[in-house]
Amino acid sequence: MKKVFITLITAAFILFGCGGHKSPAAVDKPLPAEISDYSGACAATGTIENSEGLSGEEKLTIVQEGPNINIAHENIIIECCYESFGLSMVKEGNVINIYEELEFPDDMSCNCICAFRISSVIVNLTPGQYTVRVYLGTGLRGEKEIEVY
Repeated sequence: MKKVFITLITAAFILFGCGGHKSPAAVDKPLPAEISDYSGACAATGTIENSEGLSGEEKLTIVQEGPNINIAHENIIIECCYESFGLSMVKEGNVINIYEELEFPDDMSCNCICAFRISSVIVNLTPGQYTVRVYLGTGLRGEKEIEVY
């Protein structure tokens, strides 16, 4: 009888555990804010001599959608022989700095320009008021105060 009782107690601990407390390692922690998705491409191209297809002002749009912030940077006129582009984010308190980087070859011998478009989404933000600043290279292209719910 004693053996059956110990077996039942052991089985109960195995199935149900000791209680409702989570260990510190098991407590859910919010994910850090990050850029979840970004893309960039030439929307239109032309030559340096003939840029008729490239019209419009450079435009920066920063909007809140749910817990995310969507950023669209359009009509960035650059030479189309870029090698790569990248995006990084630095969050300090409620200030979010987005850095757009375009890399060009050492030999800039192309004869074309393009209207480049970069879009990105910042996710895992906690509700609050944020200042979002977007830089292209070292130059500030725009900023916006935005509230995330």
